[in-house]
Amino acid sequence: MTQDDRPVVQALEDRRSCAGFRPSSVGLDEICSIAEVAGLAPSELDLQPWRVHVAQGSALDRVCSALLESNVAKARAAGTALVLSGDTATVDDSPVAARFYENRSRRDFVLRNVSMYLMAFMLVAESRGLATRPMAGFDEEALSAVCGFAPTQFPVAVLLIGASDGRQPGQRGRRLDPAVMVVRLGDGAHR
Repeated sequence: MTQDDRPVVQALEDRRSCAGFRPSSVGLDEICSIAEVAGLAPSELDLQPWRVHVAQGSALDRVCSALLESNVAKARAAGTALVLSGDTATVDDSPVAARFYENRSRRDFVLRNVSMYLMAFMLVAESRGLATRPMAGFDEEALSAVCGFAPTQFPVAVLLIGASDGRQPGQRGRRLDPAVMVVRLGDGAHR
């Protein structure tokens, strides 16, 4: 790591899944502002297939009905849940992408792009003093119905966002050793 890497490394080290939220909601203007900056995330052919759906109040109750049971209390405590969705129809916005993905999975394209956006969104929120908790435990069909998604849209993740109640998250899990993580193509040799 070099000194120039420090701000990025610090942001990654500081970002943790929030253990608990103070009961409040994040304002729509703040969410829009974060979404705008997070939009600087990389996106293949700059198609940006992501959308952020804000759930608060009764809309949050409807979103909770599609969450894994163990996630419901966390979502209610946060007061704001964002459903990050992707739309496979964005591939048609680019003739190059449409040709390339003609016989390939458009869903995979969307998942990769929305995942990069999700990470950027969490880092921007963290930089503004907001805590986040990403969730993948939901019923995709039920959440799509709650959000009124078109057939080309699907939920990629639910992101809780708000003020932390100060509880410390647990210790970070296992981290891969770079000697295992980095593999040279061709001979399969590790670093």
